[in-house]
Amino acid sequence: MLRKKIFFAALAILMILAVLVSGASTTVFAASDLVLISYTNDARSVSIDAMVKNNGPAKDITLVMHCCNAKGEILAIDNVDGRIEAKSTKIFHLINGASGPGDNNIKVFIVQNYGPGLMLVSHVNNAQCLSINTVLTNGGPAKDVTVIVNCYNAAGEIIATNREDGRIEQNTSKRITPINRASGPGDSRIEVFIVQNYGTGLMLLSNVNNAHCVSIDTVLTNGGPAKDVTITANCYNADGKLISIYNVEGRIEQNSSKLFTPINQTSGPGDNRIEVLVDGVALPLANIPAIPVYDPTAAAAPTSTTATPTASSVTVNGKAVAFDAYNINGNNYFKLRDLAYTLNGTGKQFAVGWDGAKNAISLTSRKSYTPVGGEMAGKGSGKQPATLTSSRIYLDGKEVSFTAYNIGGNNYFKLRDIGKTIDFNVSWDGANNRIGINTSESYTPD
Repeated sequence: MLRKKIFFAALAILMILAVLVSGASTTVFAASDLVLISYTNDARSVSIDAMVKNNGPAKDITLVMHCCNAKGEILAIDNVDGRIEAKSTKIFHLINGASGPGDNNIKVFIVQNYGPGLMLVSHVNNAQCLSINTVLTNGGPAKDVTVIVNCYNAAGEIIATNREDGRIEQNTSKRITPINRASGPGDSRIEVFIVQNYGTGLMLLSNVNNAHCVSIDTVLTNGGPAKDVTITANCYNADGKLISIYNVEGRIEQNSSKLFTPINQTSGPGDNRIEVLVDGVALPLANIPAIPVYDPTAAAAPTSTTATPTASSVTVNGKAVAFDAYNINGNNYFKLRDLAYTLNGTGKQFAVGWDGAKNAISLTSRKSYTPVGGEMAGKGSGKQPATLTSSRIYLDGKEVSFTAYNIGGNNYFKLRDIGKTIDFNVSWDGANNRIGINTSESYTPD
């Protein structure tokens, strides 16, 4: 009898332990490799501790912290890189640069996917802050960038602009922190730009356009030879009369940006228009394309994987075409030159170039494609090893980010990425297992 009691008691203890272990694994940890277990959520804390569990292989990761005010505006950002070993738990320490009354919400998320190129993770969007912390991540080659911050008043006028240069290495994240020179009441909106391309010569990136400001901050960038310049700020009153002129001289090096600050000698009521001249000429504002915003839920594209020939049929403008295409993790990848060859002569044609010395692929929209041989050689058969393309990719002279794989010496691009960029529609007919490409329609997300 005693043995039976001991047996059942031991069995009961084992069952309880099993339930506890099961409960921990299902309620505290998720099924994915990386799980954010907990983090400090009191915005008055200077240090924000975050605990991460890694159920898979060792990983290099970035943690990002947002401190938001009651309006949901981001007051401060911090990020920390670190390595978490396989099957381990680690605490990461983030600094809350906005600790104090009124800061009422902390958010922490994990960057697992650095993507194929430069992406904007987040930035301060509250104009009362002294520094505009901006976090970038870069899955492409190392890059020198300029972060520009414009601060607007309620009337939409730029009342301060600033810039900071920085280098962001491959597969890393970085925080770049321009100073907000107009922090204080009445500053109602922050805008952040990332300059990746310095162009071929002198360009005007931003300038103050509010005549009440004491200094007329002006940001230039220069992709040409180093140049000595003179920046002139003219201030006009409501009658259109020029009431103040000020010059500042400086040198701007090649492939760099610089802030020039002429003084507004008539700051005060009634001064209502600012004109900025560079060497006596009004330069047009540079067109700075927006970079992708990082999606923390996006899964990293594997650096190497197995590609399976796409089983679906494909039509282009209603006609069946036999593409050499592969399916990788549920997405269809088409040989880039096959797409360019097939779309040649349509309104969505594009040229493909290759620079071996720079390991760079170039796409030129609306330009006819020149065949090199081997296009439309027919569908592949059997599974093939696929390696994430390491080449830099340019569209119309500007670097862009795509997920692309090299299979058998050829580059295969995700069809929807090309459709979105070149702007042709991609459709899916599940009933007939058919992919449709239509160059007369614009791209629509799936």
